[in-house]
Amino acid sequence: KRAEEALRESRAKLEAAFASMAEAIFIADAEGRLIDFNEGFVRYHRFKDREECSRTIADCPRYLEAYFQDETPAPMEMWAMPRALRGEMASDVEYMLRRKDTDETWWGSYNFSPIKDEDGRIIGAVVAGREITDRKRAEAALKEAKESLEQKVRERTLHLQILTEQLEKSRHELRKLASELVISEERERKRVAGVLHDEVAQTLAAARMRLDLLQSIPSDQKDKKTLQEVKDFLVQSIREVRALMNDLGNPLLFDLGLKSACEALGNRLMEGHPIRISCDIQDEYKHLDPDMKAMLFQVVRELLNNVVKHSRAQNAHVRIDAENGQFRVKVTDDGIGFDSKMLGVPSGEGGFGLYSIRERLTAMDGSLSIVSAPGTGTVVTAVL
Repeated sequence: KRAEEALRESRAKLEAAFASMAEAIFIADAEGRLIDFNEGFVRYHRFKDREECSRTIADCPRYLEAYFQDETPAPMEMWAMPRALRGEMASDVEYMLRRKDTDETWWGSYNFSPIKDEDGRIIGAVVAGREITDRKRAEAALKEAKESLEQKVRERTLHLQILTEQLEKSRHELRKLASELVISEERERKRVAGVLHDEVAQTLAAARMRLDLLQSIPSDQKDKKTLQEVKDFLVQSIREVRALMNDLGNPLLFDLGLKSACEALGNRLMEGHPIRISCDIQDEYKHLDPDMKAMLFQVVRELLNNVVKHSRAQNAHVRIDAENGQFRVKVTDDGIGFDSKMLGVPSGEGGFGLYSIRERLTAMDGSLSIVSAPGTGTVVTAVL
């Protein structure tokens, strides 16, 4: 009697716990037929009460066939119940269920465990399930948001790549245009120098000759003084025009070559500045392409102008050589030097010279490197 009473109490406690659990729990016999279930099972499957649940569900296989959505594989093939009835355990098995009468769908996660008697024979299985629809929806929304974000990132990356390519193309075109403008400028300077030489200078020289003729004719002292003043003005104008012709057209560059032009440039700079400039340039560069000669000379001129303006150097050296189809201009000075890392975009305080050279060299697949530090002098190398 005591044993029977203890068994009844134990069964009552088990039934109370079984009924009160929120999970959907049902028990099947050895053939897979449903023999018991709790209130959580009723709520989980959207039944009104236990009677409706009992009337609807005759056995587990038919129940599954009634509820699984049509596009899934055969229920008994994917349902883990046969595994439990063979003695296996299965955990966190997820299924999507659909009630065909209401077309309502939801997701569930199940654990399957076999039930054995005292002799170890399998007499049934217990299945505990809980609804995970909200989690599945959150996962689907997260996946969709991730895919949307990845798509936006891909689109943004592609857009940035296109903008970068367009920007690089524009920079290349601007550099090419700048290089062409420099060459056109040099040609125009040469043309203007030719006009000055062939027309203006000749006219001034002819006027001077006429004045010389007039001075040879006897006249009073006042007229001679006036003629001398006019002659002095003409001599000064002729000198200035010739200097302008040399600056514009640089006949030495195109007639005598790069070496003569650079040496003449150095001599002119030494006349106005306390510095010694030496040049190491081979004579064969005399017959270079005119545009290449003009570009090389402009690089030398800009670099030497920077030396005499900013370096406070006593000595400067210019070297031009060529190797493997590349020309290298190297200008070295023993001046005060500077922090080359501070050299950036030109501003109102200057810096356009080196910036312009660098851009022109880049347009010609060249480069400009500067090695300098305060108190150590400067070495600038241009390659084109």
